[in-house]
Amino acid sequence: MSKFRRLYDLEMAATHGRFRDPKSVEEESSWLEETVPKNTRYNTKWAVKIFDEWQKSRGNKVAKNESFGFECKRLDSLQDLTVDVHDMSAESLNIWLTKFVGEVVNRERYPPRTLYMIICGINRHIQNINGEDSFNILAKGDYRFVNCDW
Repeated sequence: MSKFRRLYDLEMAATHGRFRDPKSVEEESSWLEETVPKNTRYNTKWAVKIFDEWQKSRGNKVAKNESFGFECKRLDSLQDLTVDVHDMSAESLNIWLTKFVGEVVNRERYPPRTLYMIICGINRHIQNINGEDSFNILAKGDYRFVNCDW
């Protein structure tokens, strides 16, 4: 470190004390993003990409035309598969994730642990986009997702 740089740093420390200048919104956002581990960011992006690919390639995207192996009382309120995953209601997401898990493959069916990791990544994505208003698709106690009256 040069003598000039050390003098500058000492002068800055004397005028500002132990506190840094406030961060801009961009700096703060970048800093927060860096707190998420690189593998977590990658896995989230990977999971959402798989869901998006399935969503785009699926033939039937209309909920009313879908057949279910269970009774669906509120079929009229379900959103079609054309809606972004982070904009879906809990009921719609529950239906479409059920279909997704049954249909997603990588040459062969994914093992249960991999399916769980994909759902975790989708859940993280939804929470990152929707923030506090988001539901947790894996939480048994989240009434917005668990207690759907089908």
